[in-house]
This record gives sequence, structure tokens and C-alpha cells, in this order.
Amino acid sequence: MEKQSTKKIRLEPSDKLDDCVTDFLKLVHLNKGTIKVKKDKVIWLNTDFQAYKGYRVLRSGLLLGQLKGKHFEPSQSLALALCTGQFKKILNFSIEDERVIKYLKGETLDVKDLDSKTSGWTLVCVNNFPLGFAKLSKGSLKNKYAKGWRYQ
Repeated sequence: MEKQSTKKIRLEPSDKLDDCVTDFLKLVHLNKGTIKVKKDKVIWLNTDFQAYKGYRVLRSGLLLGQLKGKHFEPSQSLALALCTGQFKKILNFSIEDERVIKYLKGETLDVKDLDSKTSGWTLVCVNNFPLGFAKLSKGSLKNKYAKGWRYQ
């Protein structure tokens, strides 16, 4: 996989990020862009994006996540937009691992057998393909897979 260069991300002058967001952004390697905060949503805008006159733009950025009180919760969109080299904390399962189906069902996973000493937001992958985020704490993976996408 090709290593992407990380460029400086800047904030809109009117936006101030909470500490929980800046802590999370230290884990993510994004290309050059701008962070915009709209109400409780944190959005990354690519500085190379050009809007053309006469064309309607549905989404000009990527939803990084949402502020929930004093906590930041990353979005499913961000998880799927990342490559494994763009996030620092990754748990990569093989396709044969029974925990993959449990994750897709929204269950909490026991990952004590894996190298899971650090806690916090973790990108859950299968064969290096990202599925979504989970919160790792004391060998337990608290599932944050989108509810509407869960395996029934």
C-alpha cells in the first residue's frame, strides 16, 4: 500500500475545536484540508475541492464525527474513507474470525488475546478493509458500528 503524505490541516478562523476532537485528530492522517464545525458536527473539507458554477454539490466534505456532550464520536463515513495506514489504532481480524460477525451484529467483543494494550477509539478492519470504529477498554471492544447497518 502506498504511504500517503500528511499535510497540515487548518481550522476555519471562527471554529475552535474541543480537546476531545483534537485528541482524536492526532490519531488520523488526513490530506491537506480544513476542519469546519457546524453545530455538533465536525467536517473535513479538502482544500483542492473546486465547486463549479451551475452544479449542485451534495457533500463538499467528509463528516469526521459528532460532538456528544464533552465527547467526540467518529462517523461511520470516516471509518470507510480511511486506509489502514491513515489511523494509528487498528484491530485487524481475518475473515475467518468469528468475531467479525459479532462485530457486524453490534456486539461487544472480547479481544484480550490480541495486542490491545491501548484504550480509546480503534478502527476495526477485516483483512485490512475498514468496517467501522469501536472503543477499546481493558481487553473489551465496545461496538460503534452503525445501527442501521447491523447484520440481522
